[in-house]
Amino acid sequence: MKTPKKVCVIGLDAAAPTRVLKLIEEGSIPNIAKLVRTGVMAQNGLVPYPTITPPNWTTLATGAWPGTHGITDYHVWKPGNGLDMSGTHQGFNRNDCLVENIWEAAEKAGKKSIVLNWPSSWPSRLKQGIIVGGNSNIINDWRTPELPNTEAKFSLCGDQIVSTMQYRRGGVKISFEEASDWDNVSASKNQADLEAEFQMTFPGSTYEFEPVTWYLLVQDSQGKGYDRVTLSPTKNYKDAFFTLRLGEWKQRIPVTAKTTEGEVKQGIFSAKIVELSEDAGMFRVYMTGVAETTGWSMPENIAAELIANTKGDCSLRGGGLRAFRQQWVDLDTYTETQNLQNVFLGESAEYLIKNKEWDLFFMHFHATDWIYHAYISFMDPIHTPDPEINKMAEDAERKIYQSLDEMIGRIVAAAGKETLVMLVSDHGAVASGAPVPLLQSLLAKNLIKPLDSGSDMSQALKGAGGGEGGFEALYKAQVDWTQTKVMPQRTVHIFVNLKGRDPHGIIEPGEEYEQVRQEIIDTLMTYVDPATGKRPFSLALRREDARPFGCYGELVGDVIYAIYPWYGGQHGNILPTADYGIGSLRALLVLNGPGIKKGEMLKRTAWITDVVPTICYLLDLPLPEAAEGAVLYQAFQDANFKMKETKTLREGLARMEKSLAGESGTNWDKHDCA
Repeated sequence: MKTPKKVCVIGLDAAAPTRVLKLIEEGSIPNIAKLVRTGVMAQNGLVPYPTITPPNWTTLATGAWPGTHGITDYHVWKPGNGLDMSGTHQGFNRNDCLVENIWEAAEKAGKKSIVLNWPSSWPSRLKQGIIVGGNSNIINDWRTPELPNTEAKFSLCGDQIVSTMQYRRGGVKISFEEASDWDNVSASKNQADLEAEFQMTFPGSTYEFEPVTWYLLVQDSQGKGYDRVTLSPTKNYKDAFFTLRLGEWKQRIPVTAKTTEGEVKQGIFSAKIVELSEDAGMFRVYMTGVAETTGWSMPENIAAELIANTKGDCSLRGGGLRAFRQQWVDLDTYTETQNLQNVFLGESAEYLIKNKEWDLFFMHFHATDWIYHAYISFMDPIHTPDPEINKMAEDAERKIYQSLDEMIGRIVAAAGKETLVMLVSDHGAVASGAPVPLLQSLLAKNLIKPLDSGSDMSQALKGAGGGEGGFEALYKAQVDWTQTKVMPQRTVHIFVNLKGRDPHGIIEPGEEYEQVRQEIIDTLMTYVDPATGKRPFSLALRREDARPFGCYGELVGDVIYAIYPWYGGQHGNILPTADYGIGSLRALLVLNGPGIKKGEMLKRTAWITDVVPTICYLLDLPLPEAAEGAVLYQAFQDANFKMKETKTLREGLARMEKSLAGESGTNWDKHDCA
């Protein structure tokens, strides 16, 4: 059997197989369709629990379960840090992973790897390979252990909206007045030019900058109303960043800014005029994050090469998700920002594959996760019984997948026919459900005791939903640790307030500890939500019993819980087998290339822990030290090809040994070769 010489793994975050198959059937994604129809797709692709980004991309890179590799949730917690979220940080740092990953193991065998935008891969430990991004779900977004648990920093800054209207969470409000003192500009046709100035605030930046003022000029170029906008760092038209009309984008706008320490930083950003009325009373310009052009690749020079040889945008805070949720931008603009990010990552992948040495190529697109957080609930009639809204949201989903499909086609072509190509996801997604009454259930049994019942606690209960936002409100409200027996933390964990381990511990180890754990389990499994009349919790287990899901060890809760998919958000505390409405939590897993069957649906359970062992088996690579998955033999054209190769080699060796021993009729000891 012919086997691959290289491997190219393309990750699509939250890509649900149900959605991919639907788009294939309707003919919308031909490149992905070709990979599926000429390869193998897993029918039962499953992921560890919780169904969330950092632990599962780390599993895909190591072949190890979260309890083994140490990143056990979106956030990392360590014993002794306290039970509230203040002792955690986001799990995107390579140093939080306790074990070797596949590209590090391969380097020991002289193989070279390229890793592009793979969560939790930064900082690099490779000596010869290339790492681009990896300290978040997108480049230029930094989620380091030093930052508070919910905070990210952006270099040079996150996205923003500048408008004549007030917008929440960082919108910059301006007022236009008649323009004056502009140089090198032609005046409007029938109306006076308008201008506004604003302070560039560099929101969420990794640096502190000296004050910067930017200027807007609005003009009537055709005598039919204001229709043209200029943004400039000065009142000189020749210095302008751009001049755009309504609906137009300008990409890769260069900008410099000086830090308070005197260092000049170089960046690029993109911008779109989202709104402009004829009288300029209604105006919005959306600006993507300002991306620093260095500092996010190892080796350092790779970042500049990618900027020089690609298009698209490399600094979209949350892929524009926050901008969409805050109504800074409409659905079309949000879809366009996703495409800008896909283009940058896709062209970066193509450039690296064509121009650098590699044996293993791993990359990750996050667009699919962002779109499902934004509007899978509007796609699904279970949540939104309005066919027009369903269609609008599905059309937006289709555009994102078509954008990805084009990039995947280019990547696969560049990788070549002798390469094993794998499409993978870390989990799927489902529509939003009812709020999860986790805190309510625990408070009702006096397992948590608040200091008071003031407005903070009321807000905690309203916003709880089983998610970290509600927990944050709870921690701010404060609890009476002398009477609080348990504390929920992160996505799926509930800790007992244990003496000797936790700073405020009150529960004795041993019998009392076990009694409290059983009380948590009984509380969750018998709780009926008064708002719905249903039981929210599908599972509640001691940490020892949660091992089959990858949850074990001291870094996970004393009790692990899960919810039914008709509760909660898109993923996280929903089990990996869940199918609900148009969505699914199952993983996308497609294999295509030399030695792989063609056009087959793999029915066996295929955990994402199996990806690394399968690659190593096919490519004769050393297995990472802690890999725990199995080889997906049923995906091979010949499951026993290694046995047959070994048999052939042994038979050949036996013949050679027989010849060397003189048993073949030739006495080598007496033969005069001269």
